[in-house]
Amino acid sequence: MTHVSDKWLAAGLSAPPVDRRPASTWSERTSRALLSLTRPLLRRLTRPRPIIAISRFVRDVYLAGGFPDDAIEVIRLGVPTKAFACSDRPVRAAGERLRLLFAGSLWEGKGPQAAVRAVGGLTRAGIPVHLDVVGSGTANFMTWLDQIVTEEGVRDHVTFHGFVSPDEVRGFYQRGHVLVFPSQWDEPFAAVPVEAMAAGMAVVATTAGGTPEAITDGETGLLIPPGDADALATQIRRLFEDDDLRLRLGASAARRAREAFEFDHYVDRLESRYRLATQKPIH
Repeated sequence: MTHVSDKWLAAGLSAPPVDRRPASTWSERTSRALLSLTRPLLRRLTRPRPIIAISRFVRDVYLAGGFPDDAIEVIRLGVPTKAFACSDRPVRAAGERLRLLFAGSLWEGKGPQAAVRAVGGLTRAGIPVHLDVVGSGTANFMTWLDQIVTEEGVRDHVTFHGFVSPDEVRGFYQRGHVLVFPSQWDEPFAAVPVEAMAAGMAVVATTAGGTPEAITDGETGLLIPPGDADALATQIRRLFEDDDLRLRLGASAARRAREAFEFDHYVDRLESRYRLATQKPIH
């Protein structure tokens, strides 16, 4: 049994690497010919079954790579929802700024630049918001992100906290109003939105990858296209102007997280599936 949480296995066993350089020597041409002949056999021999995928998105990647439908089962990632639960969500006074949170690795694929640009658009429109950014990135990326902060004129509206402990992350979830998750790459299935949901935060996330499998748009969160800072700003403004909607989304999200993504239940499902695999012959 193989447990997959990304595309790497499908990529390695399915499509051959693209190499458009002409073979310049007899040995190179011979090696390529042998590889083209043996690769299909190697893929058949090394292709595992059964496979557990952490999302439908990941499952579909493997199906597209030629893996058989009956060999792949989806068991979505779990999080310790009880550890993130917040029984008393902070009440936002009339006119109080909306506290936004970005949590995750800081690189372009995660989209923190879209979050900063959304804050710029909101502040120019007179919407009082503050973005807390939790996470770290490379020096070059942080320099570029800082330039965007300057360009948007939001130095007083964005705070970078760097890498923080799990307990501090929980505190940000429990104090914040809205989690922004503007990921632009195909997240296999992200834990951060589910953690924030468990804390009762309203979540605005993109439709990239497996993220929509945790969020029902308009019921347990709001979904936007990846790479669209204007759409992100529009949905944040919507939550600023409608506290009832924000609180309703957060309460529904907390229920959804407890019912579908509790870590103990995830472990139980895995244990049951692994036990079945050890008892049942694999053909």
